[in-house]
Amino acid sequence: MIIKRMTASFGALENAELRLEKGLNIIEGENESGKSTWCAFMRTMFYGINTAEKDKAGFMADKNRFKPWSGKPMQGSMEIEYKGKEITLQRDSTGKLGPMKSFSAVYSGTANPVPGLTGEDAGEKLIGVPLRVFERSAFIRQAGISVGPSPELEKRVAALVSTGEENVSYSEADERLRKWLRERKYNKRGLLPQLDGELERRKSELERSSQVNVRYAALKGEIERLEDMKEEFLGEQELYDRKEKADGRAILEEAKEKTEALEAEMEKYRETVGDIPREQADSGRALEAKLIASREMLETAEKKAEEASGECERLAGAAAGSRFAGKSPAEAKEEAEALRDKAFLEKKKFIIHMAAAGVLLLAAIALVIIALVAGKTRLYPFAGAALALCGAAIATARKPKSGRDVSPEEMLRDAQEYEEQTNALRQAEDDLADAKLAISTAEESLKTATEELISRAKAYDENTADTDSAIETLEKAAKAYDALDILEPQRLAARKFYNALAIKDYGNSVERPEQVPKPKYSKAEVASGLKYAEKELSSLKTAFGAAENELKTIGDPLGIESEMSRLREEREELNEEYEALTMAIDVLREANDEIQAQFAPMLSNTAAETMQTLTGGKYTELVFDREFSVQAGEGGANPRREALQLSAGTADQLYLALRLAICEHVLPEEETCPIVLDEALVSFDDVRMGAALNLLRKLAEKRQIILFTCQSREAEYFKNDVAVNIIKL
Repeated sequence: MIIKRMTASFGALENAELRLEKGLNIIEGENESGKSTWCAFMRTMFYGINTAEKDKAGFMADKNRFKPWSGKPMQGSMEIEYKGKEITLQRDSTGKLGPMKSFSAVYSGTANPVPGLTGEDAGEKLIGVPLRVFERSAFIRQAGISVGPSPELEKRVAALVSTGEENVSYSEADERLRKWLRERKYNKRGLLPQLDGELERRKSELERSSQVNVRYAALKGEIERLEDMKEEFLGEQELYDRKEKADGRAILEEAKEKTEALEAEMEKYRETVGDIPREQADSGRALEAKLIASREMLETAEKKAEEASGECERLAGAAAGSRFAGKSPAEAKEEAEALRDKAFLEKKKFIIHMAAAGVLLLAAIALVIIALVAGKTRLYPFAGAALALCGAAIATARKPKSGRDVSPEEMLRDAQEYEEQTNALRQAEDDLADAKLAISTAEESLKTATEELISRAKAYDENTADTDSAIETLEKAAKAYDALDILEPQRLAARKFYNALAIKDYGNSVERPEQVPKPKYSKAEVASGLKYAEKELSSLKTAFGAAENELKTIGDPLGIESEMSRLREEREELNEEYEALTMAIDVLREANDEIQAQFAPMLSNTAAETMQTLTGGKYTELVFDREFSVQAGEGGANPRREALQLSAGTADQLYLALRLAICEHVLPEEETCPIVLDEALVSFDDVRMGAALNLLRKLAEKRQIILFTCQSREAEYFKNDVAVNIIKL
């Protein structure tokens, strides 16, 4: 098979195209140019994408890792030559099928589908091996160049050295036999331990059945005893119920009698009330109160009138004895003030005259003294004139009268007192007038209340003639209403109590309380006894039911013994199977060792030849075990070394030799598939790289080789070899 052309929208590839030739193809590209993406795309076109795979820490599933960066659906095509025919494979991500799940395979240039080729089996049919074998043989990446075990690879190996059937894997067969063995016994698990446990459980059930039967009988006897106790207390409770009904009936009759007595008494008061409405009866009291109030008001007004009249007489007599009698208070005040002003003027005039006389006297004395001292006699006449004038002034000065009947101050006080008496008299006269008005109002109110009271009473009793009889008539009705007000709540309460008792079921018994037999126990003892019996019965019945169910669950002892016999037989059969499986595993291991003994030398020899070529003859021996752990040796007495003991480049060469050997012996020979290498030579030195390239160039004569590299030395190595197809991305 030859891959000729690919187009892809896959990861970083956007409608990218890659054309290949048969033989050796070297695709050179820088990092992130899409080399590993093209490798993954080729694998996907053959085997599809595992959509069940999920992302996890440090790992991204291919369905997410290779989503086109453009956001468009993942898709691509591959044109191949297979068994002389041109075929075009197409995968798309349409509908709900998932990434690259839509698959078609047609003969190129036509719409004719290739029969029997589907998206699920295209890789296995075209390449000839399942995906896991392809990844461990012809799909070689630097990150995964080592080879690990795989059941599919084991089947191919077994087919080479035995029957040729590819559906046999030692590890799968061994695992299946061991699974059957574990199903029968694995430590304390499996069918055999289960049977042992079941036998032990059945034995315990027999013992438990005996114990439960004893407990069952004891519970049954205790339940019967408590049932009898309950019946006795129920009988006692019935006596208390009869007593309660008899007491209730007696109370009911008493309540009925009380209700009827209250209703009869109220009927008497209703007869007393007669046709007098409640408002009229109550108004009688109000009118009576009004009547009493009017009388009291009249008495008060008359008393005030009498007091005001006496006060008027007293004040009028006092005013008549005043010096200002007959005058108004203003006139009395004016007269007193005029007298006061006149006395003041007289006093003032006297003082002026006496002052003038004093001055003249002093002047005369002064003139005499001057005349005597100075000897000026002519001054004597002047002194005489001054004395004469002084005498005239004294003669004309009049002293204010002190012999008046009353002083001006007393006169003013009398005027003030007269004014107060006059004002008090006026107030007394006003009070007398108010009292007389109050007497008139009280008399009118008394008259009105009396007439209204008698009028209302007469409406219900024509014989009413005075206020006393009217008051008596209405008061009697009001008291009757008061009594009805008191009796009505009592009647309602009595009727309610009676109705509440009447709806209770006291039975048809006419027993009196004294006719009911006296219970043996107190009511509290009966209630407590019943509660205890019922509680214990509930608990015991639960335990009894549990014991009964347990017996049903355990089953019949004879049935248990029969089941134990069957289990012993089944255990014997399983034990025989266990021994047979153990023997089969041993035989299978021996057979696998035989296969390994035949296949390992063949694979080791081929890989050793390749390793010798790659390392320039340094390593001539190569051995591996069934897990494909490889050791390399230099021959002679030198010890073999594990792959981990070698340099990274030598280890890669070791596993490349092993993979190429697997390709030669495991992959189909009739239609060789391409070998894809992704950076597989990156850790090789130039010499060993040249040896590897020469080896790949030779292998390319039989099958297509596709080598992806980030280095230019591979292309440089074959720059003059026209048979090598060199592509730069």
